[in-house]
Amino acid sequence: MKAKNTIPTLTADLDAILLREVAAHRSPSGSVLDQAADAVAASPSLPAPAQDRTPAATGYEDLFLRSCVVRERSALYVSAATKARLTDVVRRLGWSSLSLTSYVENILSHHLSLFREEINRLYREKNNRDIL
Repeated sequence: MKAKNTIPTLTADLDAILLREVAAHRSPSGSVLDQAADAVAASPSLPAPAQDRTPAATGYEDLFLRSCVVRERSALYVSAATKARLTDVVRRLGWSSLSLTSYVENILSHHLSLFREEINRLYREKNNRDIL
């Protein structure tokens, strides 16, 4: 039986998600790159990219496909389908040096950093102080 090739769909799905995140944060000039770079540079929660990366490394690779140390781990549940898709990305792009835990940590840290103001705004609508 032939294995189903999910990479084009997976890549398209990831691209669509990242595009929606970036497009939601356009700069006054209309560029999505200005604010995305500012958000990443200002984020203290994201570890620095590995020093052995080549200068030609992509932004996605620097943000998400790098190992990080996760101390004091805690369980987090996702659907089996989502876990399979994430595992597929790590297996195919992580070059055996990236763990699923690091990949998910990088994605979630970036998401919380990128949407911090929006999360706090939504929280303030119902409460008196920031949540993040």
